[in-house]
Amino acid sequence: LNSVLNISCSAGNRSALTGVNAAVRAQFSRYSDNDCVEMFDSLEEALEEYEEDLLGSEAPEERPGKLTDQQWDTLKRACSEELSLRDGQLLFDYGCRADGVWLLVKGGLTMETRRAGESGSRVDQISNKYKAPTLVGKSGFFVGARYHAFRLRAWGKDGATAMWLRQKDLDR
Repeated sequence: LNSVLNISCSAGNRSALTGVNAAVRAQFSRYSDNDCVEMFDSLEEALEEYEEDLLGSEAPEERPGKLTDQQWDTLKRACSEELSLRDGQLLFDYGCRADGVWLLVKGGLTMETRRAGESGSRVDQISNKYKAPTLVGKSGFFVGARYHAFRLRAWGKDGATAMWLRQKDLDR
């Protein structure tokens, strides 16, 4: 391993050692002086450190559906806010103000509504599932509702990304 690390360092490469104990750390500590070898407790820590190097600083942006570049640029400029949500995270809750619509550009959302349960209790249930690309929150907006009677939650391991087009954005 010493020979491999010597060759790697002399070529200007960086190496990551994972799962190393104290004795191994001490043996290879001389390499850490010139930053050519880094030691991590786990592979996950090493991947976090090198993620941008391995994948590039930004993933290429995906346009939803069949939008042209010009249409996509116009939408991005027009939206008030873009949110990236993890699985299970709320986009908005019951009673939130219905000011505009949301364009789901990546991932999925579930619509939850409340129904009457036993003994007068209220039960949340999934009444619809959406996959990108689609417009959500439009029914309440177009009928002039002031508040949402449902909530939207990110769904799926990749979560969701949505762009908020408020009334003021749509009026421009």
